[in-house]
Amino acid sequence: MRVKNKQKERRELVENYSFVLQFGLNMMVPVLGCTLAGGYLDDKFSLNVLALIGFFVGAAAGYTSNYKMVKKRLKNEKKEKEDEKHP
Repeated sequence: MRVKNKQKERRELVENYSFVLQFGLNMMVPVLGCTLAGGYLDDKFSLNVLALIGFFVGAAAGYTSNYKMVKKRLKNEKKEKEDEKHP
């Protein structure tokens, strides 16, 4: 029984680390991608605002992605707790 608890704790720890990593990547990739794309367009069209606009668009995209991810995870955790109560 003790081995199962240890394995379960280890699995939860790995899941939590991967969640944090995914959370960071979900925010970083759109922000960097949109900022770099905006910077490229700034250079191409001799403008000075598209990189800033790209940053905010990327931040909004990252926030939306993270919001959906957290919402889904909370729903799954709630379902798992209900399943444990009623085997």
